[in-house]
Amino acid sequence: MSVPLSVLIFLPLAAGLVGAVAPRGWARWVVLAGTVGVLGLAIWILADFSLGSRGLHNVTNTQWIPELGIRYSLGVDGLNLFLIALTALLWVPATLAAALREWDRPRLFFFQMALAETAVLGAFCAQDLALFVFFFDLMLVPFYFLIGSWGGRQRVRATTKLVIYTLVGSLLMLAGAVALGVLSTPHGGHVSFSLAVLSHRILHKGTQEWIFLLFPSSSRRRPSRSTAGCRTPTGRRRSRCWSCSPPSSRRSGCTASCGSCFRCSRRPRSTTRR
Repeated sequence: MSVPLSVLIFLPLAAGLVGAVAPRGWARWVVLAGTVGVLGLAIWILADFSLGSRGLHNVTNTQWIPELGIRYSLGVDGLNLFLIALTALLWVPATLAAALREWDRPRLFFFQMALAETAVLGAFCAQDLALFVFFFDLMLVPFYFLIGSWGGRQRVRATTKLVIYTLVGSLLMLAGAVALGVLSTPHGGHVSFSLAVLSHRILHKGTQEWIFLLFPSSSRRRPSRSTAGCRTPTGRRRSRCWSCSPPSSRRSGCTASCGSCFRCSRRPRSTTRR
């Protein structure tokens, strides 16, 4: 019996919604249980998949927005199968590590983690280009709140960069998706964003190249040093030595020796102040 991919995708979101109304101490464990359930479903799909077969498995294909030619189309093949399994596998220790820590507003925090997993799984399972863009952009919402609400000292700057980079990239990718669906439609035909349909349509070579360039432009989802200011895995901020610390910290005496400074440790030995 095949597993409906909609159950796999929206199980984390359902767990996040239940955790949002559950008692404060139970939210993390409800979301963790949903993540473990997703891993079990991913293993089931992986075991039921025949590597020698062609075509899509666990197919779901229904109309979503027929006026625009957009369908709710999901499927698993040999390419996205292992990405789905890897996502389900890595999300379990990530959620467990977060569950073992104390967070401000834990129900909202774990709801954002569950929403992020739903968006990632949906993007991997989507077989409609418009549906893929929807899930791809949906990932911006939980990441925005996770960085902006639970980041470090520079979370405002990191969140601003994240929004700018992702917004510009998402608009370019949306333009590329719309152009691909519209320009590939034959005269008198119907617009379709189905990947199976688009793979059999013909475009001019120059048009293909311009549309292709719009998609890599959106690949930079994270600005450089976007996690600047976040805490280390031990929960403590890495200290600076006297020569690297601001004057206010020098006067207060809350500095470390130069050997333990994370900036000086990257400098050549000749430039380190003793």
